[in-house]
Amino acid sequence: MCANLPYIPSEKLASLQVARYEPGIALDGGTDGLDLIRRILASATGVLAPGGLLLLEIEASQGAATEALASRTFSGADVLLMADLGGNDRLVKIETILG
Repeated sequence: MCANLPYIPSEKLASLQVARYEPGIALDGGTDGLDLIRRILASATGVLAPGGLLLLEIEASQGAATEALASRTFSGADVLLMADLGGNDRLVKIETILG
């Protein structure tokens, strides 16, 4: 499962050029940008099979918070924070352990 959910904190939207071209619902991730990420993590616990993989694109400032949320939600899973080519936190990889 791979998700590119709205992850931009609400207060940052006005300063981003992309907000002029994309609908707010596609960008606005709530106060801290993690509203939908929290929801998909909670939902995925019921559908992600052992050995399953969940990839979440994140905003660069959300790495530690998203990694912690994923680790708490999927205890025992391999959770890896990955950087983009610019060295910014950009992806959280969650791989559940095979039964």
